[in-house]
Amino acid sequence: MTIWKTSHLSAGYNPTEGRIQNLNFELARGERVAILGGERSGSYMLLRVLCGLRPRREGELRVFGEEAPRLEFFDDWEHIFPRSLRTRMGVALERDGLLANVAIREGFETVIRFGGGRLWDVAQVRTRVQAVLELFGIAALSRFRPHQLSLAERRFAALARAALLEPEVYLFEGPSKGLDDRDRERLVYAFDKLVVGRSDQSLIMATEDWALAMRYCPRVVVMEEGRIIFDGIWADMAKGCPQYWESITNSLKRRWELDAPLRAVV
Repeated sequence: MTIWKTSHLSAGYNPTEGRIQNLNFELARGERVAILGGERSGSYMLLRVLCGLRPRREGELRVFGEEAPRLEFFDDWEHIFPRSLRTRMGVALERDGLLANVAIREGFETVIRFGGGRLWDVAQVRTRVQAVLELFGIAALSRFRPHQLSLAERRFAALARAALLEPEVYLFEGPSKGLDDRDRERLVYAFDKLVVGRSDQSLIMATEDWALAMRYCPRVVVMEEGRIIFDGIWADMAKGCPQYWESITNSLKRRWELDAPLRAVV
């Protein structure tokens, strides 16, 4: 089954998200793809169009086999997709979508009770919320409100919220951005539990963390100025996109060299 299919898709410019131009893209069930290129390359804009948070200007967009609706007028308070589509996606954006002025646990319980397509009893809700909080290591923060959390804690809370309803596909925007090495290890542990070994679990990740992208996404898409300049597997990037591949290998080599003293101690 195809989850997303776009044809000659274009979306307007945003100062922080970039734009997309005449883009053809397809993602099948169980596929995991990393979109590289930075914020203004269009990778973030593509992710938001795919999850229904930004309107398309031109082209076709099919989601779970259905033609995605168009809106003549749109602002950030609206959502393009109906709930039947949204509940099948777990979305975690760089600017998180946590409920403001509501404790994390209370917000998560609200999402499960009113945001899902199935009925949960009280015990099931509490069990599911506790499991997700523990997975991302934020159970001790469940009584805190979003504004009381650090950047890393907010990032983990947003990712946990995306996993609440056990979606068919995850959309993660800059998941490791702003995390230190210790927090990044916690992130890897949670991602391993969510997607590794699950052939039915789809993932699309817009990130600048090349090591994280390589770990979870066999397919890679590179974007520049709203266009796809490479779409394939990592092994083919050296030929298909040599300059980008060189920057990746140099960066990973430097990271390996910087980590060498720590490995010697361990």
